[in-house]
Amino acid sequence: GPRCHVMCLDTETGDLLWTIDPVRDYGAEIPQWYTAQCPLIHNDVAVIAVGGESLMMGVDCKSGEVLWETPNPDKWKMSHSSVFPARIHGKLTYIYMAVGGICGISAEGEDIGRILWKSSEWNPTVVATSPVYLGNNEIAFTTGYGAGGGKISIIKDGENFRAQLIEKHTPREGLSSEQQTPILSGNYLWTINTKDAGALRSQLSCYHISDLHNPVWTSGKEKRYGLGPYMLVKDKMFLLNDDAELTMFRFNTNSVDSLDSFKPFDDGVDAWGPLAFADGYLLMRDSHRMICLDLRSQRAKGEEQGVK
Repeated sequence: GPRCHVMCLDTETGDLLWTIDPVRDYGAEIPQWYTAQCPLIHNDVAVIAVGGESLMMGVDCKSGEVLWETPNPDKWKMSHSSVFPARIHGKLTYIYMAVGGICGISAEGEDIGRILWKSSEWNPTVVATSPVYLGNNEIAFTTGYGAGGGKISIIKDGENFRAQLIEKHTPREGLSSEQQTPILSGNYLWTINTKDAGALRSQLSCYHISDLHNPVWTSGKEKRYGLGPYMLVKDKMFLLNDDAELTMFRFNTNSVDSLDSFKPFDDGVDAWGPLAFADGYLLMRDSHRMICLDLRSQRAKGEEQGVK
């Protein structure tokens, strides 16, 4: 919820099963512009970044029992970023970018919930995107408001881990993103650069993971998209601009071709909410409305109705 509260509901009846109030129970601070974190559901456990007395917790989805908690000695605060899992040096890890720094927390074994590594070398005051694991023990990060982005490398010394900052750049110098988490596809990262990225501002751009400074493809100065969001579905990319105009692209390895665009209403505003796709249907929204689009092919629709 917008004030950090977490609810678990029965999907068939809508009955409330359990709730957690991180502000009341853990001293969490409501982020500026309210909560935007998406809880991670992993092995029937809801993983939530708290940012109060506990940095992170794991909650049994069925009962609401708190199974483990991560201490927060540095008093890092909840950001808009979401937790995601990655296996680094063979260790399954929950990665989180808080207001205060970025950390990796054990996601398995007897030490689940323990901080494995952390770094505050890159510490912007506003964090909306999630970090992206690039492979090769490297993690990319971005955010807006002039912070830009960069990379850290996770190094293992015996049984211990440490994070090393290997790159940091401004929005004018390399890959950036203000609100939507960049998409990793193969060895390429896709993003919409921030509005303070100079000539690349608000352009859809593609970078090879080995070079976050120079894009291999951009949409061009005539095609700028604001804050996104965007997503990949098989060989298609869907992108929603600030005015709620949806564009569909054919996705290639390191470029896209525009196929079609659709504007369901003329007065769309602040269409920043993430897209969701399931069974051929796309959910999209602006700040006032949510709609569902049927993107199935005519053949698929005919087969569903028993028509050959």
